Amino acid sequence: MPVGKAWQAHAFYHHPITQHPGFMQHLYTLLFFLSPVGFLHAGPTYHMTEPSSTVPLFIRNKLILVNGQANGQSGYFLFDTGASELALNEAYFPRQDHAAPGTRFADVSGHSIHHGYAFVDSFYWAGLRREAFFGACLDMSALESRLGEKLLGIIGYDVLRHVDLEIDYYRETMVLIRPGAALARPCLPDYTFAFRMNRHLPVLKAVLGDAAGLDMAIDSGSSINVCSSRFKKKLKNKALQKRRVSLLGASGASEQAPYYVMESLVVENAYSIAYCRIALASMGVIDDYSLGVDGLLGVNFFRLGRVFFSYQSRRIDVWLEHNDYTMRHSTLPPLQGMSAE
Repeated sequence: MPVGKAWQAHAFYHHPITQHPGFMQHLYTLLFFLSPVGFLHAGPTYHMTEPSSTVPLFIRNKLILVNGQANGQSGYFLFDTGASELALNEAYFPRQDHAAPGTRFADVSGHSIHHGYAFVDSFYWAGLRREAFFGACLDMSALESRLGEKLLGIIGYDVLRHVDLEIDYYRETMVLIRPGAALARPCLPDYTFAFRMNRHLPVLKAVLGDAAGLDMAIDSGSSINVCSSRFKKKLKNKALQKRRVSLLGASGASEQAPYYVMESLVVENAYSIAYCRIALASMGVIDDYSLGVDGLLGVNFFRLGRVFFSYQSRRIDVWLEHNDYTMRHSTLPPLQGMSAE
């Protein structure tokens, strides 16, 4: 539910849709274990070495990269609330395939990902540390190609759940906070949401077209909002524009998918984003493994402004900022004078 001061964009917004369907490949990198094994979580866990730490973040292809270290190597990691674990790039970390036979990853499209494990002597990210554990190793060459950067790995839920986070997408800063540590807040947030967890996924309610009560997982590793193709009819009937785009999953497999411009996306009956873009994908693995979500709220969720995110308290606070994304935000239905063209 919204709390604090009300906020609404008063300017009209014109956003041309001119890209050829094949011009950009959208990433959606939701990853999870199909057969998690106990030893991955054995031994010392992650711990925050200081009350809080403020670090830069880096935007590539709309997604969020952060600097981290593993086994003495420093470089970029993808910040991914849709991934279940820390995953390392097999190009830079030796694999030990015998470490966990019978386990595998899958991405949201249902493609299995062959992987091994690497022994991690030490992992460090912005004050968060862990030592002496096994981490999954995946082929991330497709992600590196789309991001245009060397990628050491992906930071997922099993890391993120040990800290509270404050993310400012446009100021390109992130604060990691030891849960329970005090943090100065000069004003009340514009919105506070209580989210629920489905396995490793934080979930909010949303409405798109004739599809109400959608369970949408917040996935910072997706450059686009995605909805299950089960809702195609309910969305297609209300779509203002329709075309197709190419989606690239974490496995490196791509698919052509319907892409709609909807009148609005309504989240938690609190705010709407006018002329929301949404891709439809099979997402069969979501049903097969009972993840209990209908789609993904991609990284655009973090473009609302300054976002506080706590897995421990299952709470999200949002301080809205005026930017190119929130010009389409409203606490009311979309303004009549706005254009989808």
